[in-house]
Amino acid sequence: MICKQYKKIHTSISHQTTQIALHTAKPLLALATLIVADVPAQAITFNFTYQPGITQEQIAAVELAGNIWSAYLQDIDVVVNIHVEMTEGVLAEGKLGGTTPAIKKINYDKFKEGLGADGTANIYQLPTSIYSTDKYRTRLAGGIINNSNYELLTTTANNKALGNDLSGDASELDAYIQLEKSTNWSYRYAGGKIEQNQYDFVSVAVHEIGHSLGFISGLDALSGLALPTAVDMFRYSTESTKQRAIDYTVGGTKYFSINGGQNPFNFTQMEGSTPTVYQAIFSSGENTLLGGDGEQASHWKIDSQTYLGIMSSTISMGGIKKISRLDLTVLDYIGWQVDYFPIINLSVLSTNAQTKAQKIWDSQFDSNTNNDAIRDRSSDVQQMIQKSGIYNWGWSGYWQTAHPAP
Repeated sequence: MICKQYKKIHTSISHQTTQIALHTAKPLLALATLIVADVPAQAITFNFTYQPGITQEQIAAVELAGNIWSAYLQDIDVVVNIHVEMTEGVLAEGKLGGTTPAIKKINYDKFKEGLGADGTANIYQLPTSIYSTDKYRTRLAGGIINNSNYELLTTTANNKALGNDLSGDASELDAYIQLEKSTNWSYRYAGGKIEQNQYDFVSVAVHEIGHSLGFISGLDALSGLALPTAVDMFRYSTESTKQRAIDYTVGGTKYFSINGGQNPFNFTQMEGSTPTVYQAIFSSGENTLLGGDGEQASHWKIDSQTYLGIMSSTISMGGIKKISRLDLTVLDYIGWQVDYFPIINLSVLSTNAQTKAQKIWDSQFDSNTNNDAIRDRSSDVQQMIQKSGIYNWGWSGYWQTAHPAP
C-alpha cells in the first residue's frame, strides 16, 4: 500500500479558534426529548470530512453529534460542510475543541427577509433604526447609539438556513473544527455514563457544531472591529432596551430577548415539586479589563443558575451535555427550522453513525473506492478563512474549555 504524507493544518488560534468549557454539575434544563426514531427525512444534512490522523471511533462520535442536530433541524434544503481534525497543542491550554466557521456579511434587510420567510421570529421586535427599516441600532461603549448599521455577520451555514446561497459551491467548507488529541476522551455518550476522569467527546462535538450553525458573537473579535452577528440581534441589557437598541458592549448583564429587550427569555424548570424560573443570560466577554466575565460572549453564562444549554462555555470531567430548549430557541430565532420535541432513538442514531464511520474507515483500504471523506483539506480551510475576511482582524474563534471538577 502506498502511504501518503499529509500536511497538518496548524491554524493560529489567535486567528481562528473557538474553544469552550462546559459545566455539567448543575441540574439540566428541560431538554428536548432524546429518546425514541431515526433522523427524520426532512432534516439538515451534515457532510463531514476528516483530516488524516483521526480514528474510526472519533469519526463515529462526530457523525453521532451531527445526527443529533439533524433530529432537531428541519432545513431539508441545507447541506453543511464541516472539516474535522484532531490536533495536539494547537488549541490554547485547557481548551478541548475549537471552531472556525466560514463567515458571511449580509445586509440587515436580507436578514429580516430570511427570518420572515422562516415564519418564526417576530421581525417587528428587531432593533430597527427609527430612521430606516434597513438599518438597526446598537448601543456601544459609553452608551453611544449607532443608528447606521446596514450589515451584520452570519456563519455561512446560518446564511443557508436564511435561504441564501443554497446554489453555491456544494463542496465549499462551512466550518473547520479542531479537537484536542491529547484529551482523555470518552465515547460513551449513547450509553449515558462516562468515567469521572474523562471528557465526553460527543458533547464537545455537538457544542462546536452549534457554533458552526451560527451561535457566535462579534464581541469576541479581539480588535473590536467586527460587526454584530445574527445572535447579537437578540442581545440586550436594561440600558440598551431603554434606547431601543441591542447591547454591543463587553461586561454587564446581557441577555437573550425575543421581545425587543423588554425582558430576558426565560424558562421554568421543576426542581422537586417547585417550579423555578431561569433567565437566558449571555457570557459578557473575555476582556475582564472592560468588565467581561472572562468567557467568550458566544456562550451562555455560567453562574449560580441551572445548566442553560449545550452552548455554555465549559464542560466538566464525567459530564454529558445535551441540547436544551434554550439552545434551540436561539437557532430558531436566527433562521433555522426547529423541531423542539422530536422523538429520537439515540441507540439508532449511534448505530447509524458507527455504520457510516465503518464505511468511511474501510474505504481507505479499498482501491476501487474514491475515499474523499478522509483527506488533507489544508488548502480548503485556508481558502475558507481568507474568504471570510473577519479572521484578518485577529478573531480568536469559538472554543470549549475543560473544567476538571464534575
